[in-house]
Amino acid sequence: MGVVARVEPAVRDGEGNTHVELDVIAGVFADYYQELDAKDPLPCLVEWDSIFWDLPVPTVPCTLAQDLDRPLTVEEVDATISVLNGGRTAGHDGYPIE
Repeated sequence: MGVVARVEPAVRDGEGNTHVELDVIAGVFADYYQELDAKDPLPCLVEWDSIFWDLPVPTVPCTLAQDLDRPLTVEEVDATISVLNGGRTAGHDGYPIE
């Protein structure tokens, strides 16, 4: 029979002190979540604007966009199905059965 190790619960508070007493651990968690709840959930909107304003946004040339937006042809659908293993389509999770 293998050796069974008993894990002792421990948690470190915001000051780096480690606690093993269950009532103290519960207090550390309570303090953490009270502090977390008291914080402003979102930074100032001006900060968000400065973060996202300079991000490069990928673009697609108009000719490619028109080609991507056109309806699929029967030939394209047939060619796609023919390369699937056993002619099966993907399941509800997006993965084929095989």
